[in-house]
Amino acid sequence: CASCHKANERYVGPALGGVVQRRTPQYVMNMILAPDTMVARHPEAKALFGTFMMQMPNLGLTPEQAQEVMEYLRTLPAPPATPAQ
Repeated sequence: CASCHKANERYVGPALGGVVQRRTPQYVMNMILAPDTMVARHPEAKALFGTFMMQMPNLGLTPEQAQEVMEYLRTLPAPPATPAQ
């Protein structure tokens, strides 16, 4: 994950801190297991692709491995709010 994501800031992909508060567990699991399908079919995933111009690769994880990743993501706090400019 760290090659494209950071916990508390935008990088190649969005910050992962607080992702389980921003998205449903089903969304997170589907993005981990089938990112290509999500970008093709899910409006929020399409919007993220439009923002970052990079699609998350399919890492070939098992559902059990994806669940472990999601449980780890639950431990990451949301990034601090940035002041409005």
